[in-house]
Amino acid sequence: MAPTSPAERTARARARVLWTIRLVAALLIGAGLYLVVNRLFFGLLIGNLRIGWTHYQGVGEGHFFAHGLAMLAIGIPLAILSRRAARWIVAMPDAGCPACGYTGERDAAGRCPECGASLGQPRTDSLSTTKHSEPDNSSAANR
Repeated sequence: MAPTSPAERTARARARVLWTIRLVAALLIGAGLYLVVNRLFFGLLIGNLRIGWTHYQGVGEGHFFAHGLAMLAIGIPLAILSRRAARWIVAMPDAGCPACGYTGERDAAGRCPECGASLGQPRTDSLSTTKHSEPDNSSAANR
């Protein structure tokens, strides 16, 4: 069943983005934990934890403890802030009512005329009909 309103489409898009962000965060956390714990166990097997952090395994071998910490430093905040990130990435459309998608003007009470959802402050006609006039420079010319 296809979503009918813009709010439903936005909610589904946010859900897809949220699960994608959480998947990336879970992969970063899992790989980071593996790399850090791998070095920890290597140090325990050698009998010296300090060597586990500083010993390189071979030529061209990266220092996986630092890589693991970097993955954890990115993955954990990403997992914690995933909902905010999804809201930031998929914003509600600015045009129209977020509940029903009506794109016309709101009524005088600030509600959507189609579904009755509150759309914020009531509109004031006095502000929209005020005309900007040219400044009167006649007093300056008379000086």
